Amino acid sequence: CVGGNTVVNCVADNDCNGVGAGVKCGSLGECLIGGGLCVTGGGNTIGCLIGPCATYTSGYCNGRDSCTATDYSAPNVNIAPLPGVASAITGAFAGKTPEGLTPTSAALQGAIDRAKTYANANPGHTVVAVLATDGFPTECDTNIANIAAIASAARAGTPSIKTFVIGVFAPADATQATANLNQISNAGGTGNAFIINTSQNVAQQFLAALNAIRGSALPCTYSLPAPEAGTPDYGKVNVQFTKGNGQKSTILYVKNAAACDPTNGGWYYDVDPSTGGTPTKINLCPATCTAVKADPQGKVDVLQGCKTITPTTK
Repeated sequence: CVGGNTVVNCVADNDCNGVGAGVKCGSLGECLIGGGLCVTGGGNTIGCLIGPCATYTSGYCNGRDSCTATDYSAPNVNIAPLPGVASAITGAFAGKTPEGLTPTSAALQGAIDRAKTYANANPGHTVVAVLATDGFPTECDTNIANIAAIASAARAGTPSIKTFVIGVFAPADATQATANLNQISNAGGTGNAFIINTSQNVAQQFLAALNAIRGSALPCTYSLPAPEAGTPDYGKVNVQFTKGNGQKSTILYVKNAAACDPTNGGWYYDVDPSTGGTPTKINLCPATCTAVKADPQGKVDVLQGCKTITPTTK
């Protein structure tokens, strides 16, 4: 902390509140004349009897973190289906320990950039970003409003990438951390953050949060597959839902959103083909959408070739 007569280690200006009014967190450096360590920041220097305090150019601290988004856009493990990629993810974490510094803005931007690249290469997939953090950025841009703006821009962009947030912190930090994370997640279009209490079973809570995200991120609108040749026969399309336990059921076709059954749901085209329109998407009715999202292990298939099954099909 640069200022006052006490040397205090810090990672953010708030850590210097007890040192004195207006005291800021500075950067570790080395004295160019006479050697030795020093701290510099805000035009002030601590530790050098004479001469300037230069940026510390070697040692453990130098270059430990980056504020460049591209450094975070190349994943240790590429996006791939579970459980096949599980061992690679486990191996990526082997021998690594969190160090506590939090370059949130750059990390989030890098993750979003990677998600956009994947979404562009896989247009039939729903791709989201998930930020897991304690809610207190300490490096790069530490302004929560600016970090929320990154999530907001990603949601509004093309392709649109929503940002989910998982907060991991002790109860003592709950008030401020929750407010910070909710601001980011709401800007990312996903409602409030998932909060994990470190005084309880962290692994269990984290898994529950991921499963909830998988369910809520599932789409309720699907692209209509193009046949190998010719024009689709809109009277020979069916939608099938396979539950996580393997049980299959056919979702019934209804004419439009107004015809959706409030209990049994159904599906309909974005454009009614009976009016001469050309559908390109399939929409699930609200009740069906809710059921699909409640089973993150489930799967929706669009099938072509057999007569469309409706509530009045004999």
